[in-house]
Amino acid sequence: MQQNAQYIKGEVCEIAENTYTKKFGIHVTTSHILHYNNENSNATIIGDLTKWQELPANMLDCFICTVTLNFIYDYKSAIKGIYHMLKPQIGGGGAIHNLIAKQNPGE
Repeated sequence: MQQNAQYIKGEVCEIAENTYTKKFGIHVTTSHILHYNNENSNATIIGDLTKWQELPANMLDCFICTVTLNFIYDYKSAIKGIYHMLKPQIGGGGAIHNLIAKQNPGE
């Protein structure tokens, strides 16, 4: 995570908590927490990654995803959900890199 700290900036989102954002984030403007229901009082985004059409679009600069995708049966839709939430960059796209989904995968 430390080696990718330069990507943890701007609008950042984690699932259930924001531990890594607080520990490694640089120039974070907003730290979002995604939770699948409203039982997490710290959640700023309520939604299911596999129902990506219902998630906010193009709002995040960074999505930190640790120990989650391996527990989701429809992981391909969950990855679409992550991409859906990431802001588009010149040339579009993004990448799942190590534990962080980031834009500009060539960096």
